[in-house]
Amino acid sequence: MSEFRPRRAHKKSRGGCRPCKDRHVKCDESRPQCVNCLTNERQCSYTTEQLILAPRIGTINGSLPHSQSHPVFSLQHMSLLLNVTNNPAEFIMCDELSQAIVSDIIKPALENQYVMDALLALSALQHSLQAPSGSTNYRLLSIQLQGRALSLHNDSAIDSSAHGFLPRFVFSMLLGYSLLHDTLSSSKEDISIFIEKFGDYLPVIQLGKTMARDHWATIRMSEIRHIYFAVGLDPEHSDFISSEAEDDLRTVDSMLTHSDMEQTRLDSCQKALTSLKMAFTLYQKHLQHKQLRTQAGATYLVYTPLAFVDALKENQPEALVILAHYGVLLYKCRDSWVVGDAGKQLIRLISSYLSPRWDGFMKLPKEVLSLD
Repeated sequence: MSEFRPRRAHKKSRGGCRPCKDRHVKCDESRPQCVNCLTNERQCSYTTEQLILAPRIGTINGSLPHSQSHPVFSLQHMSLLLNVTNNPAEFIMCDELSQAIVSDIIKPALENQYVMDALLALSALQHSLQAPSGSTNYRLLSIQLQGRALSLHNDSAIDSSAHGFLPRFVFSMLLGYSLLHDTLSSSKEDISIFIEKFGDYLPVIQLGKTMARDHWATIRMSEIRHIYFAVGLDPEHSDFISSEAEDDLRTVDSMLTHSDMEQTRLDSCQKALTSLKMAFTLYQKHLQHKQLRTQAGATYLVYTPLAFVDALKENQPEALVILAHYGVLLYKCRDSWVVGDAGKQLIRLISSYLSPRWDGFMKLPKEVLSLD
């Protein structure tokens, strides 16, 4: 008689969430987000199902359904809003300009629920990083609010007027900050995961550049313009590169000069390096402004060509060296809660991947690893 007994059939759950089913793992079916998705910071289908199945709710300045059993916003949401209004400089990182910028963000948020949801989602994300004891709960709340914001935004009628543009623009800016943090946080993972998220994020932030330039007449009347001046998105922005930036990145220049890369890839790397020089220049321009200078971390992403991602996906060493020098800029911008310690993490990730042959071009990034 055989010692092997037939394996008992596993009773599959018909109610498991989509990510768990796709990964073939058991789902505990807890709502609004299962434990697996919460632990791995995935978007649980239960959360989006709630948004899709929930009855449509009115905007803040509109009428609410009489049958609504739960308020649109809770006391916890109000606490998140107070965090923004009471600490604008810490939230938006623009020094003395922060209060005026936050005021101009709140105006469309009070008139459009999807903007308010995006604002509260970003505030909850900030709380999740700064309040370790409740980080998981705040992270879940941020995901829920962001999902609701996207759902309401997608369902809203498009107003092509100047007045209708600003809420959509503020929404995209707030969402962009959340996605930037998500992208930079992936530096804790495998290099391929970071590159994938980096590639996904570039078109998003560069769409914001297009929107800003197409509607600059509207934006320049808002205090939000100061963020775009800091990042170099205004139409009057100069491509000037400082001598300090040239000196900092001279080794990378030399690397590309002697590279035998295929010409298309080499061109994309040279343009990415120019973008990085512009970002270094803007950081130095705002050096005396501890918070405003951190906005330079986005400059590189705004101007880097999308073709550069192809060089990264091919693990071209020259492209990875340039990315490591972006890690140097991120380290300089570490005071921003959106960035945090992503600079050092990215440099470590790339240093562990490159062979010793490239050490001569990694001198500046490796100096950062020895700091603090």
